[in-house]
Amino acid sequence: MAVLEIERKFQVVQDWEIPQCSRRVHIRQAYLSAPEAAIEIRVRSMDETYLMTVKSPSSAHGEGVNVRSEVEFPIPAEEFRRLWEMTTDRLEKDRWSVQLDEAGDALEAVVDVYVGTHAGLRVVEVEVFTYRRIRNSTESRNLRESPDRSQKCYMRPLPA
Repeated sequence: MAVLEIERKFQVVQDWEIPQCSRRVHIRQAYLSAPEAAIEIRVRSMDETYLMTVKSPSSAHGEGVNVRSEVEFPIPAEEFRRLWEMTTDRLEKDRWSVQLDEAGDALEAVVDVYVGTHAGLRVVEVEVFTYRRIRNSTESRNLRESPDRSQKCYMRPLPA
């Protein structure tokens, strides 16, 4: 079943450190569709979980908010390995889950820290269930704190 993905991405400023309370997963991702294709098709391994994802073209909704339809389903490890070998457009990253918890919303962001070809790139992605909520939760603030308030997460919006 397709779900609607509503997200906003930010580039992480250089002095930001990953809060100690964050969870990490290593991701290997390969694209089966050409970079210029309207529909994105990819395979991904997240530790020992293997997924295939198909995403519709993105539609911008202002202030860097993207909305698109997404279908994702598990695939066997051997299928992932065979599809991985067929691709050349690959990336690897460590994904950190960071709790933003604003006013009981339990809002979570993921921080992708790229390795290999894209080493040094760090991107924050916030997914929400309504467009209104993403405008309210990210438009007015570029400073976030971890739940225990020990570390601050500085983010700035990526260009649309």
